[in-house]
Amino acid sequence: MTGACIYTRFSPRPKEKAEECDSIEKQRERCEAYCKANDYTVLAVYEEPEVSGGRADNRPQLQAALDQVCKEKATLVVYTLDRLARNVDDARAISKRLEKAGANLAILQLRVDTTTPYGKLFFTIVAAFAEFYQEDIAQRTSERADARGCGRER
Repeated sequence: MTGACIYTRFSPRPKEKAEECDSIEKQRERCEAYCKANDYTVLAVYEEPEVSGGRADNRPQLQAALDQVCKEKATLVVYTLDRLARNVDDARAISKRLEKAGANLAILQLRVDTTTPYGKLFFTIVAAFAEFYQEDIAQRTSERADARGCGRER
């Protein structure tokens, strides 16, 4: 059996009702089911309720999960990519850290599992599209500001 650590994070937006969000319990249940179906031994479950995903470095439970997964050469299991990282730099850094340690990543909603070559390829493609999307928005926002004369000295 291969080992896995589950990481969950919950931060409902103010307008959303908590029961409509992917609660920590829902994330954990689905990750545990995934582990069972793939014959993974759950080494630990790391949970961060009410924590923003804006940065990875300010989440102690994520860092602890990454430390253990890397040490054990296990698989980090998360329900969705946005529970793990909300920006491309963090997602790439986490992926590279896991790869360097011989550990893996499974993102359930994307059906990404970096234990396979196809999973690694798909994660790279998804990260590239996420980066493109972020840069495209920044460019269009800048172009709109320039068109309105915003940011120009008068």
